[in-house]
Amino acid sequence: MEARIFLIAMLALLACGPASASIPTPAPTHTPTPTPEPELTPAEAAQLFEEVLSGGGEASDAEALFRVGYLQLLGSLPEDDGIEIRSFDRAGFVAYQIAKFGDSLDPDEVPAFCCTSSAGTVYLVVRHDVGAQSLLVSLAHESGHALHGLRLHGPSLGGPDQPYDHGDGPALQEAQAHVFAAAILRALGEYAGVDVVSLREAEVPDSAFYGHVDIAIASRDHPHTKGFALVWAAVLSDSALADLRSEFDSNGALSARSLLRLFDHLVGKTDVFADYVAQTLPMYDRSKVTGVLAGRIGTAQRAGLLNGFPYLLP
Repeated sequence: MEARIFLIAMLALLACGPASASIPTPAPTHTPTPTPEPELTPAEAAQLFEEVLSGGGEASDAEALFRVGYLQLLGSLPEDDGIEIRSFDRAGFVAYQIAKFGDSLDPDEVPAFCCTSSAGTVYLVVRHDVGAQSLLVSLAHESGHALHGLRLHGPSLGGPDQPYDHGDGPALQEAQAHVFAAAILRALGEYAGVDVVSLREAEVPDSAFYGHVDIAIASRDHPHTKGFALVWAAVLSDSALADLRSEFDSNGALSARSLLRLFDHLVGKTDVFADYVAQTLPMYDRSKVTGVLAGRIGTAQRAGLLNGFPYLLP
């Protein structure tokens, strides 16, 4: 009898379950954010890129190519990362700066800058009337500055004056932006099947090419040209980048992904910029660099974007 009562009680417990037991909550399923589709097919990008590289194209073409290159490099669009473009003609560009800062940079010497920010968005401020080729390089270069600021400080960009805005800090910042611009253009070239490393001799006379290189090499007191030399010195001598040096020695140039890694490495040196520049820049090898760049003339398929140095980098 007792055994029967015990069995009935156990069946009741099994039917109802223990009072203290809770039904486990299933873990939420993570739905990955889909990667945006490129706005241009590879064939469309190749046609537009060839036109822009040859000196043609519209401002809208430059913006479309920039967005495709950015997407291919990072897997996101600029606006996904909090970056938007503010585009003006010459007069509007000057007026915008005066309204923001009370003064203006020379709009012919400096047709773009980074950055202004508002409500969590960083704005690349550019002139759209400077030609598509120049606009494309400006957007790629300035977005490198924007990402540097966003990674270190978020949308505030850290305020108007930072320690790395002084001394050799600007040279490191320009090195970062040069590398990021080259990475975007090479990512775009890899997507479109367009050579963005070599230079077509017929379209880039030796005198113009070497004149530009000589300026980059000789005027190392200017942050932009000092940054150019710093990039080469880092690839050729920084032991932390030995794999990039090997890739460069084997292929004659770095891929877009490797340039992105170089960008991240240089951004990581922001807090120690003085020591890094002081240790690295003396390793710049002028003869090595001019030899490499001379080998790119007349041997391949593509005209050069010399402005901003994207074609003059490892």
